Order: sequence, then C-alpha cells, then structure tokens
Amino acid sequence: KITSYNPFANVFLTIRLLYFLYFVAFGVFVTFIDIYFRSIGFTGVQIGTINSVMALVGIIASPIWGA
Repeated sequence: KITSYNPFANVFLTIRLLYFLYFVAFGVFVTFIDIYFRSIGFTGVQIGTINSVMALVGIIASPIWGA
C-alpha cells in the first residue's frame, strides 16, 4: 500500500478550524448583541436602526473591500 504525505494537511486543518471558530463567534455576537443593546436602554427602533446600518455597511463595503 502506497501512502502519500500531504505537507499542507496541518495548514488546511488550521484554516478550517479558524473559519469554524470565526463563524461560531459571529453567530454568538449576532444572537446576543440585541439583548445587550436592550440591557443598556436602547429602544426597539434604535436597535433596528443599528442592525440595518450594520447590514448596509456590509453591502456597501464588500465590493470596496474585495470580498
């Protein structure tokens, strides 16, 4: 049986792990940021405005950033 060694296997595993951790952290952030805003006294309209601005900035910045 011939086995081949992939020198990039550890690099790919590290990259996959970092992507996984990034999206886990982002999911937690998105889930709980509204609760945090409510706890510091923001109204529903203010929270909605902040979320809308974050989404709009993402839409506008993506082509500029190169994503």
